Amino acid sequence: MNNLELLGNHLTGEIPEDIVTLMKLWQLQLYDNNLYGKFPVGFGNLYELMYFDASNNNPEGDLIELKSFKKIDSLQLFENKFSVIFQKNLVISRI
Repeated sequence: MNNLELLGNHLTGEIPEDIVTLMKLWQLQLYDNNLYGKFPVGFGNLYELMYFDASNNNPEGDLIELKSFKKIDSLQLFENKFSVIFQKNLVISRI
């Protein structure tokens, strides 16, 4: 699977840990749900991910898992309630 769009489905709960096994995923749309909790360990290992939108949810914790994205073209995290302050050294690099 390389494209997963679950937007606007009124999903509730944590982002499933199994999502990190979708190594060929290049697009992940999770916006307009009620997802909460931290990004799963290994989430940053989705190296092919180019488009990620988790806007309008309730994730928490730090964003360190997102730092490993190498091909990211579009990262949208607006209208969330992150429980941490963005750090100056959180830079998502692109090759």
